[in-house]
Amino acid sequence: MQSPIDVSGTAAGGGGDVAFDYHDTALALVNNGHTVQVNVGGDSTATLAGRRYTLLQFHFHSPSEHTVDGRHYDLEAHFVHRNEEGELAVVGVFMEASGANGALQAIWDHMPAEEGETSVAGVSVNAASLLPASHGFTTYAGSLTTPPCTEGVSWFVMKELVAVSAAQVEAFRAIMPANNRPTQPLNGRMTLGSN
Repeated sequence: MQSPIDVSGTAAGGGGDVAFDYHDTALALVNNGHTVQVNVGGDSTATLAGRRYTLLQFHFHSPSEHTVDGRHYDLEAHFVHRNEEGELAVVGVFMEASGANGALQAIWDHMPAEEGETSVAGVSVNAASLLPASHGFTTYAGSLTTPPCTEGVSWFVMKELVAVSAAQVEAFRAIMPANNRPTQPLNGRMTLGSN
């Protein structure tokens, strides 16, 4: 039940719906040695397959951790949520070098090169600006992808890509070279889809 996995382009239907209600939050960045993470305060929520979660943080991996039919993308953003029962759900968004991303640049301009936390006065960010326009996804039961790789995580991997520039990819890799976990075996798990 480990993550990431290779997400087939032909996942069955029945995954339910997703809806996002993200709000502006002050930019608070953490370089934790594994990734660059944006901590989210306030009341940003997502309803994922009928369950409501609060957004805790989002962070990035390059190349992507999930693959689609064996293919990696340049970046993958993970939006980490928790519900009132303490259960985790992560929304994965693939990012491909095809055009500059202004919302991402606002984060990259303050990306800490060394381990530690950075709070940026006067700068806010809204995670919704990093989501694709279409919310079709593949969902499955998996785990966190960094130690201790805890299982029991609901994954929602978006199908539509978000554009970033090659320079933005390289800027991240200069700080975090190859911070992706290899794909893990499905071990009989179902993947469900939504258009």
